[in-house]
Amino acid sequence: MQHQQDLALSTGISKSTVTWHMKQLKELDLITENKMGNSTTYSINPIYREEIEKAYMEFF
Repeated sequence: MQHQQDLALSTGISKSTVTWHMKQLKELDLITENKMGNSTTYSINPIYREEIEKAYMEFF
């Protein structure tokens, strides 16, 4: 799991861009969201983990 701010810092894109992409992935049910106070963490949906990791490895 990684926080939006961490993702923004590690990728060099804005937090609002990360937020937009996370919303899209969540709507597709590819990730799950866990809100804790004013923080939100995301994880790959376990149902799709293997497929996502395979596609990632083929892409990179």
